[in-house]
Amino acid sequence: MSFGVKENFTFVGTEIYKVHRIDENANNWTPINIGLCNIYPTAIVKSGEKIIAGVYSMGIFISENYGLSWQESNNGLTELNVETIVKNESTIFAGTNRGGVFKSVNNGLSWSESNNGLTDLDITTMAISGNTLFAYASPEKIFRSTDNGVT
Repeated sequence: MSFGVKENFTFVGTEIYKVHRIDENANNWTPINIGLCNIYPTAIVKSGEKIIAGVYSMGIFISENYGLSWQESNNGLTELNVETIVKNESTIFAGTNRGGVFKSVNNGLSWSESNNGLTDLDITTMAISGNTLFAYASPEKIFRSTDNGVT
C-alpha cells in the first residue's frame, strides 16, 4: 500500500490493482484508474501539480488532474519494477527492483540512473531526511547519498 497527498486529496495505491482518492470532506474512497489497468501501484508522491505513481512492472505514471487520468512516463527508466518513490525540493527518486535508483529533475518527465556507489540494485525502500537520501537494498544494506543522488 502507498499513500500520497495533494491539496485536499489523499491518494492510496493498493495491492488489489487500484488507486483510490478521497477528499477531506468525503466519507467514501473513489477508485481512479483511468489509464491504469490491472496495475499494482507501489508508491505515490506529489510533485508540483502532478501526482506520480510508481507501478510494479509498468514503471511511472503521472496524473495532472487529481488522478482522473494517468499517462505513462518512462523516458530513461530502464527498469520498470518500481518499488518506492521519494522527493526532495528539486528531485524525484525512484527505487527499482533490479535497476537501482533513478532520478528525475523535471517532475517525472524523464529519468536517469543514479547508481554510483550502489553495490546492490534491489532497492525496496527510500527516505529523505534533510539533504540526505537513504536507500535500502535487500538483504539489509543501507546506502546514503548527501549530494542529491550523484554518489
